[in-house]
Amino acid sequence: MAEETIRPILIVEDSDEDFEVLEIMFKRKDIRNPLFRLAVGDEVLPFLQNLKMEHRALPGLIILDLNIIGIDGREVLKRIKADDSLRTIPVAVYSTSSSGRDVEACYNNGANSYSVKPVDFSKLEDFVESIKKFWLTHVILPT
Repeated sequence: MAEETIRPILIVEDSDEDFEVLEIMFKRKDIRNPLFRLAVGDEVLPFLQNLKMEHRALPGLIILDLNIIGIDGREVLKRIKADDSLRTIPVAVYSTSSSGRDVEACYNNGANSYSVKPVDFSKLEDFVESIKKFWLTHVILPT
């Protein structure tokens, strides 16, 4: 089992409410990774490129909503996975869409997981706990 990482987590979410609930749940689950939030799809690639240029740690996980302002999450995913220096960053799609078409398209474009946003608080708690146990504890990421 890998040691819990301290790499940042990037949450791409345009809903203030959805982000705030995730942020609260991350704190409740004692997830200490720094959280970055972007609400506009057009900001994601420049943000990641800037981290690289400044020799700062890239996110250990990107939680990506599909229906965001600007370039939508589907296109953001394609662009991340098309960039040789970014494609190894795990991208967990987190959307209200349960469309089989969206699920298939995201996996075809390199998504590492796809989850439908839970509406029930206890299911959200389970979702965040699974992020902690899997992505932040068990997974070994390339350096």
